Amino acid sequence: MALGYSRLLLMAVLLFFWRATLAADITIFGDDNYPPVIYRDQSGQPNGLLVEVLQQYQQHTGQTLKLKLMPWKRAYKSAESGIGGIIGLSKTQARLAIFDYSDPIHDDDIHIVVLQGHEFDFRSLADLRGRLIGTQLGASFGTEVDAAIAAGQIQVDPDPVHANRLRKLLRGRIDAAFIGNGKQGFEKLLSSDAELHANRDRFVLLPTPLVRDPLYLGFAKTQHMGRFLANFNQVLKQLKAQQSAKR
Repeated sequence: MALGYSRLLLMAVLLFFWRATLAADITIFGDDNYPPVIYRDQSGQPNGLLVEVLQQYQQHTGQTLKLKLMPWKRAYKSAESGIGGIIGLSKTQARLAIFDYSDPIHDDDIHIVVLQGHEFDFRSLADLRGRLIGTQLGASFGTEVDAAIAAGQIQVDPDPVHANRLRKLLRGRIDAAFIGNGKQGFEKLLSSDAELHANRDRFVLLPTPLVRDPLYLGFAKTQHMGRFLANFNQVLKQLKAQQSAKR
């Protein structure tokens, strides 16, 4: 009898803490300029594929998520400090020691952009040697690419603003640029800036992606958000099943 009562009491306590976790507002950081995946639109509101996923999660669970968009490096540092989670996070060995991850949310194709007349056949990272590549400040491009950059095998010019990378390319300050979100992201970036749009025919997207980079929701391990992430993964599976059923 006493054992049964103890089990009921333990279950009640666990249920209380689970509900308390859902009741508390959760802060999540993200990039403010990575269309169409995640960005701040012209009205100043968060928008994009990852934002839609978070909104759908809120609708399914009633959980309030406070999404704060800012330049990626600042968003990453805030999440690394345990102030909140971060969405759009790539997975690397170094980050696995810092963050707990959700299941993959979106596959992000990273492409290489060059100017017309300067195309080259990209097959491996060796093809990037001797070229100065414009990259996103604070971003990861997967373990292999990150290691090549750290070893000096790929020379990079980091910048926090995506459009700046293509402006530098126009002016001959870099030889190529890494651009995320595949062809759709490339076209959206060109359309978002008058100078880039006017010169759109000068840019060439190399056909072979640099890497396919799954994006995740992550929380610093110090936040102990495993229960929340498990619940998020369940909802994510339901959303993906619903999308597949509509196709």
